[in-house]
Amino acid sequence: MKPEEIEKLIAEEEAKLPKTAAEAFMCAKAHAATSEQIKNQPKLSYVVQDFVVKNMITMITGRPGDGKSMTALGIALKAAQLGKHVWYFDEDNGLGTLWLRQVDKMLETHQNINYFCQAGIKTIDELVEGLQNLDLSGHVFIYDSGTNFLKGGDRNDARDVIPFMTVLKQLRTQGATILLLHHRSKAIESLYSGSGAWVESVDFAFVLTKNIDKNCVIVDPSLKPRDNVVKKQAFKISVDLELQPVELVWAEKTAADEEIETELLDFLQKPRKFLEIRQEMCDNQGYPYNHVLQIIKNGEGKLWQKTKEAKNNTSIFTIL
Repeated sequence: MKPEEIEKLIAEEEAKLPKTAAEAFMCAKAHAATSEQIKNQPKLSYVVQDFVVKNMITMITGRPGDGKSMTALGIALKAAQLGKHVWYFDEDNGLGTLWLRQVDKMLETHQNINYFCQAGIKTIDELVEGLQNLDLSGHVFIYDSGTNFLKGGDRNDARDVIPFMTVLKQLRTQGATILLLHHRSKAIESLYSGSGAWVESVDFAFVLTKNIDKNCVIVDPSLKPRDNVVKKQAFKISVDLELQPVELVWAEKTAADEEIETELLDFLQKPRKFLEIRQEMCDNQGYPYNHVLQIIKNGEGKLWQKTKEAKNNTSIFTIL
């Protein structure tokens, strides 16, 4: 055996030996993030302003039928209009549903949207694996919806959820933007279904609700808020799948809210004491007390003002 071959063999054997504490520390330290790496991260930007942040994982949870998929389609269209490559993995909806939503028209006009309708988890896994080590900063991945990608696993078991979420984190490491749709149980009042690993593994988590009276959706980031990054807002989704922002105050009002508000404005044509309002709205007209109280609170400083009588500290309401 030549001397150089002997040296190579020795080096290989030494590499197998346990490292000293100092050597192990230095080896681990080489993988630690540096201040320069963090400082040089791309500036915060959005696919949808104050809602979907680029190179982050955003989860939207909501009850079936509230509009998660329609909202996701609006985000997909917005991303495509920005020149992004969109990968929409839909294991929830069939082709008939996509036809009703006019997804075919969106795909005809935007070739950069790749829509996989019930393609199967194996096909999607192979596709994502083929993208490993690529720069995905210009790509948006949409998973509709999360439980379908657990390969038969239990959404309530973190051991089944974490492997899937690890795939999403790897895509994020490669620069991708990820949108994850997740169900919220109709019967349970929890904000999302399943293990805490769902929320713990994402950057942002929105609860989506639908106002049927206004035909709009409201997205609330309170499930995992990040100050000054995302905010609560409302959208209408047009027939051509455009995501259209609408005023949040308007979007949150139901038909019942507006009815009470109109009655209050009519009753407050002259200054009224709170007890007078309660008697008229609740005793005479039969509106629920707590609902009236909430409408009064919401309109204070916007539609009417509250002052206090110095004599007996009675609340007086006057139209602005």
